[in-house]
Amino acid sequence: MAFSAYSQDWKSKLKEELVTMEKGKFTMDDTQMLTFENGASMTFQTTATGDPDIINRDNFIAVFSNVSVFMLVGIMEEAGINVTSIDFKEVENPTGPADIKIHLDMVNSGLIMTITTEEGDEKEIMTWEEFFNEK
Repeated sequence: MAFSAYSQDWKSKLKEELVTMEKGKFTMDDTQMLTFENGASMTFQTTATGDPDIINRDNFIAVFSNVSVFMLVGIMEEAGINVTSIDFKEVENPTGPADIKIHLDMVNSGLIMTITTEEGDEKEIMTWEEFFNEK
């Protein structure tokens, strides 16, 4: 598994703000270009929102990171793709819609995950108790 975006300019990457505030909520956005061994590629975007009255910044980042990786690995494994053979490159300004989108909404009752593919939207709702007990 390669993360080529980080080898380009790691000094600026280390100082980059990952979380922004929009309309009183934490927001995060990460888009990756995945290139497979056969040269095919696809974009994978994860976004999230969270209310700072419900979740602190550190936990917002942790939940975002954990769920993003878990979902990406799960989707690739379900498709029979070995994740270690994929080159990941961060995309700062995507030119079109992502092939797979995951949106996480961190609310008082738990985590609402919306997965969007060409086949449509799928929504999963997990309480915080379920989220932390499933690990």
